[in-house]
Amino acid sequence: MGTSALGKRNEQLKSDAIAELVKVNARYRTLMDASSDFLTYWESVEGLDICLPIKEQIDLLYRFVCVDANDAIAKAHGFETSDPFIGKQYKDIILGGDQGSVFEVFIKNKYKIDDYPLKEELPDLGTMYFIVSMKGTVENGRLRHVWVSAKNITLLKIAEAELLRRQATIQLINDVAQILLTAPHEAAPALILRRMIEATHSRGGFFVARGTDGHLRCAAVQGDGAAIDFEKTFKLEELDPPWRDLGGAMSAPRIFNAPITPLQRGATPQRRTLMAPLGRAGALVAFFSVHDKPDDYDDRDRALVEGVAEQLAPVLSARLAEACSARQQASLEAQLLQSQKMEALGRLASGIAHDFNNLLTVINSYAEFATFGLREGDPLKADIEQISDAGQRAAALTRQLLTFSRKQNLMVTIKLSLNDVIMRLEKMMQRLIGEDIELIVNLSESLNFIMADKSQIEQILMNLIVNARDAMPKGGKLFIQTIHMGPENHNHFGYAVLKVRDTGQGMSAEVKERIFESFFTTKVDGRGTGLGLSIIHEIIEQAGGDITVDSAPGEGATFTLRFPYINQRLALPAALSHHGVSDALRGCERILLVEDDASVRRLVQRMLTQAGYRVLSAASGQAALGLYMSQPIDLILTDVVMPEMNGWALVQALKVTQPDLKALYMSGYPGESHGLEALDFQLLGKPFTAEALLGKLREILDAP
Repeated sequence: MGTSALGKRNEQLKSDAIAELVKVNARYRTLMDASSDFLTYWESVEGLDICLPIKEQIDLLYRFVCVDANDAIAKAHGFETSDPFIGKQYKDIILGGDQGSVFEVFIKNKYKIDDYPLKEELPDLGTMYFIVSMKGTVENGRLRHVWVSAKNITLLKIAEAELLRRQATIQLINDVAQILLTAPHEAAPALILRRMIEATHSRGGFFVARGTDGHLRCAAVQGDGAAIDFEKTFKLEELDPPWRDLGGAMSAPRIFNAPITPLQRGATPQRRTLMAPLGRAGALVAFFSVHDKPDDYDDRDRALVEGVAEQLAPVLSARLAEACSARQQASLEAQLLQSQKMEALGRLASGIAHDFNNLLTVINSYAEFATFGLREGDPLKADIEQISDAGQRAAALTRQLLTFSRKQNLMVTIKLSLNDVIMRLEKMMQRLIGEDIELIVNLSESLNFIMADKSQIEQILMNLIVNARDAMPKGGKLFIQTIHMGPENHNHFGYAVLKVRDTGQGMSAEVKERIFESFFTTKVDGRGTGLGLSIIHEIIEQAGGDITVDSAPGEGATFTLRFPYINQRLALPAALSHHGVSDALRGCERILLVEDDASVRRLVQRMLTQAGYRVLSAASGQAALGLYMSQPIDLILTDVVMPEMNGWALVQALKVTQPDLKALYMSGYPGESHGLEALDFQLLGKPFTAEALLGKLREILDAP
């Protein structure tokens, strides 16, 4: 080969190598910018001597220069591209957070770190949370290159904090409701006030209620928890501002993070005060305040007391009206009071259920999505599981509120194993009863499946366990046992029997006769509502079973619950795939999805798409009509309550052209069918899981 030919060959090889390098760089850049994680690459020309003391190495790491960064971190800092990062030192780019601790772990771990949790305070972005991984390259005893990957988990942290806050709010409202149901009229203000002081971390507070004579009576609770009365009768006009304003222009809670004159004349001025009026039909019924929180009161404190005030106002108004009416109709006072209290609780439960159930549907489902693909032992997976667990507890708490008002839907789960429910709750039960009570669980291996709602079976267990714990204040033993019972003449399939036995104080024959009555309780100090066992009795009856109790003073109590088996021993649910959807729940039909809540709509669309369905998505009934005219559908999945056109009206409009159209309704309003009573409708209550939704779809689509 001649010199000329050899030169051309070398030029061609060089050109090919450059072209290949361009392709590799393009693929590398595509991978970098496609990642939602923050990716950066750092280097030091001189390198870092790995024999130096750790503190000196940390100082030198701050001087490493950024060679490359992806679009995700650039956009998070307000830049269109990563160019502003190139050539900058680490200390000039990464601001906030305890970077020194990250570097120390990185150095001690031989210049590698995986999934390190980091909290950063970034300019203009506020507090952000990351999971950081770092990988260094050491050559000839010097660290020269460092790859840094940071996964942004801020939204997960925010969701977790918001969920915990909402859960605390619901728990507070639930506690106040129990006090209203169980405490004597005179004791209720001080009990409610103690709970509000605890929830807002305050040192004391006042509760002022209007009497039948129009004058005000005040209860005060100070830091020691003792309740005192003063100025049992006084007029609002006699008070100084801002207390007097509560009866006038002030209609919403107000915060005073500055000293004000205390309600109790002559007392030390309050440094910080949060006031909340309780009005009904334009009239002041009562007001309460909390004061001297260590830090300033904020909007979260305001929202907390406002939620309680909104629920207290109608109840206290009803009580005031009943007290006035009692002078003329004393014999009707107790029945009227109970009716008003239950009406208020019904409004409380329904008022929060829809929005909160929508939120729980989104939070719980996205937490489930986030765990798919994460390996066992991954710290992020454990964090997400904690969020999911908190979401499930919040859902259970919502169901408890709904049960008070009898607005809870019974969602029958055919594939329910009583043993599985007990095993899942065993650790929680042990924590609930405390260390001085021994928990003994004995489960039969011969149990078949029953037809019941899982959440309600859990509620039964927790109620019985709490009652058993309260019956053993000095400790004892708690036995939980399941037994297989063969068929009787009126039952061809047999029963799953649950026995809950304690070694506590037991009960008299008179108490035993009344334990299933609504509002009957032997507990004191507002600890019981008298609804637990009556609700248990109702749930078991709905499931076709029965409950008996055997007890005597000093001999403990044994509750025996029987649940009838279903007519066959069903297989357990199919295993989920890596996408979380079993093959039995998949489909290819075309679904018209109509949901006005954008978060829920995106979530449900993702559930359906991952299961193989073809989805048309609309935010309103009118938009759904337009989509329907463009292409045929197999089923409409719609929310019941929507602006302008509700789900029922939408389905009726579509059935004009497609009479055999199948439909599934969704609703976050418990126990309210919104005009569907006369129809053979299918309703899915929120919050729901992907498995529940897909299972219901297949049931409807596969039906003849």
